[in-house]
Amino acid sequence: MRSFKFTVQVIFYSLILALLVSRSMSAVISHDENQFIAAGQFLADHGLLPYVNYPYTHMPYGIVFYALAAGLTSYDYLAGRLLSSVVWLLCFLVIIALARTVRGRPASPLSDLPPFPELLLEFALVLVLV
Repeated sequence: MRSFKFTVQVIFYSLILALLVSRSMSAVISHDENQFIAAGQFLADHGLLPYVNYPYTHMPYGIVFYALAAGLTSYDYLAGRLLSSVVWLLCFLVIIALARTVRGRPASPLSDLPPFPELLLEFALVLVLV
């Protein structure tokens, strides 16, 4: 039964990742995305730093990650969007871990799986967030 629950959970989160990737790939480019990905591209391609070499109106917490994504491939927007999808999935897993901790269960989403009604509640929470 434990392996079945684990398989169901892995399939669910794989589908969520596929949904996040498909939504991020089909979205139009927004001005916010342009600012964040361009900052990472400036760092990866030219070594330019925010606030020093160009004005930047946000906290630079994601620039290094976008620069790594841009440095790994020549598809800057694709890499940035894939990175965002993976980070969203990690955020969902952290939220599930926090919800399990509040309920008194182990924090890891893939260990000591809860009963099916609680798994369905977690899946519903993730679907609401998506």
